[in-house]
Amino acid sequence: MSTVEQIKDRLKIEDVVSRYLKLERAGASLKAKCPFHNEKTPSFFVSPDRGTYYCFGCGAKGDIFTFVEEFERVDFRGALKILAEIAGVEIVPERPADRQNKNEKERLFAVVEEAARFYERNLAGEEGKAAADYLLGRGLRDRTIKDWRLGFAPDAWDTLLTHLTKKGFKESEIEKAGLIKRSEKGSGFYDRFRSRIMFPIFDSSGRVIAFSSRILEKTNPLSQGSSETKEAKYVNSPETPLFNKSEVLYGYNRAKSAIRELNYAVLVEGQMDLLMMHQSGLRNTVASSGTALSDRHLKILKRSSDNVLFAYDGDPAGIKATLRSWAIALLLGMDVKIAAFPEGEDPASLLQKSPEQVKEVLKNSKHIINFYLDILIAEESDSRKLGKKIEVELLPLIRSLPSDIDQHHFLKMTSEKTNIPMDTLTDDLNKITVEEIGESQSGDYNWPENPTGFPASPSLDFRERRLWGIIFWQESLKEPQFETAELRSKIAEIFGPTELEEKLNLSPEVKADLIFEAEIHYGSHPSVKSEAEELLSYLEEDYLKDQLGKALTDLQIAEREKNPEEVERLLTLCQELSQKISAKKISLQNVTNKV
Repeated sequence: MSTVEQIKDRLKIEDVVSRYLKLERAGASLKAKCPFHNEKTPSFFVSPDRGTYYCFGCGAKGDIFTFVEEFERVDFRGALKILAEIAGVEIVPERPADRQNKNEKERLFAVVEEAARFYERNLAGEEGKAAADYLLGRGLRDRTIKDWRLGFAPDAWDTLLTHLTKKGFKESEIEKAGLIKRSEKGSGFYDRFRSRIMFPIFDSSGRVIAFSSRILEKTNPLSQGSSETKEAKYVNSPETPLFNKSEVLYGYNRAKSAIRELNYAVLVEGQMDLLMMHQSGLRNTVASSGTALSDRHLKILKRSSDNVLFAYDGDPAGIKATLRSWAIALLLGMDVKIAAFPEGEDPASLLQKSPEQVKEVLKNSKHIINFYLDILIAEESDSRKLGKKIEVELLPLIRSLPSDIDQHHFLKMTSEKTNIPMDTLTDDLNKITVEEIGESQSGDYNWPENPTGFPASPSLDFRERRLWGIIFWQESLKEPQFETAELRSKIAEIFGPTELEEKLNLSPEVKADLIFEAEIHYGSHPSVKSEAEELLSYLEEDYLKDQLGKALTDLQIAEREKNPEEVERLLTLCQELSQKISAKKISLQNVTNKV
């Protein structure tokens, strides 16, 4: 049995999905709010019998592997690793002979993994002693350093390049993985990272995909007379086929379970802050790795919790630099709080001095609007200037709140604290549009909902989808509630064999979707056959109306062309169709009255 088959044999889809979403019973299925688009009422259904999920709002569908791929933002190998760990299944290592046959992406994973091992060995050796001393001096323990696979890039131009080429990797692969750079003259390559402490960056499944690095000064910073260097203090991997900086949060692979369990995420700025937080037991912490926080980062967090606590450095410039991130989080419907660290302190430095004080700071965090209003009031004594800052800086945050009640609450609070009339604040707030808040707001946060509740189908309309779903569903069962041959025959009489064949030119995937829809809507219905017959009656009425519309159009053409025989024929046809439609309406009305 293959690894995939073993995993599917051990894991039920409801057990996997329930690790991420709160599922509720819905007949034979389970339902939840879809994690892949915004919605107020659940349209995401899980079928334990079929081992699949389906969203009627956005069309997302699949099995346990596709769910983990989409939710965790990993490829199939990443999903395989996550699910294998849950199932307790060992992934059999590949044979050396298979290595050359890997696809490009898997080769890049292998390159960065080997680089991580190289850096780890260097940190543990004599050459990495100064780097190890620096990390220990910052408060990290040996266990943390090993668990997070920290490393050291030696002060040389091509040691990594030489090591990787000896391992059988091509220069083009190493360059594509972001580990080496081409010389300006174009005559060769050199290592991107030199004399640096290396922090591996992991994807959601725990695979190394990139690196962040900190320069190791020539003079040990723990000793007196620390020297400055002209090189950038921090250098990150460039974007590669494995690494998109706007979609990766440092530490998320380890924090995601704790975020779901505690129902909030703590967001810090850098690797040291994150490592010290996790070391102190604050496992629901992630870091933005020195990069600007993007809407993609926040959407990833929102999948695990709607609550986020920013624990950034407390300097005013840093606070204002994150205003757009806060607005995005509010637009996404997240509850945003800010932890106010003492001036000159960050989570890492304060944890070294007083872990209890850090926990107190987090405990006393404030809602972003409360927090920022207090900052504006403290820094501006001139009432006119304060009013202008509130208009420009605070009101966009209030406008970002999806709830009108919340907007009213914070406007009232602002009015009370500043003596600015409520009507004035409301007028200024109404002038702000969502599209004006930050950059490229429009379209990024409003996911469209399919008004019919179903993915578009080029051949079947709403009632046809339901009817054929029932037919395919019953035909797939060992013990169906009724035989479908009569239904098929009646549908063929309505459309005719040629048109019916065109309509039913469906892929196996579409048929599977139709069956799933039928199971969800009619799985607990006492008489599925009567539902199918009612759908057939409505379908026939719709078809008759369509035929009447065509006949009326042809009648107008015949009258213009002065063709009396054709006019007479079409008049008769229109009367017959009208009588059939009336009879069908009476029949349907009787059915409705009985119900």
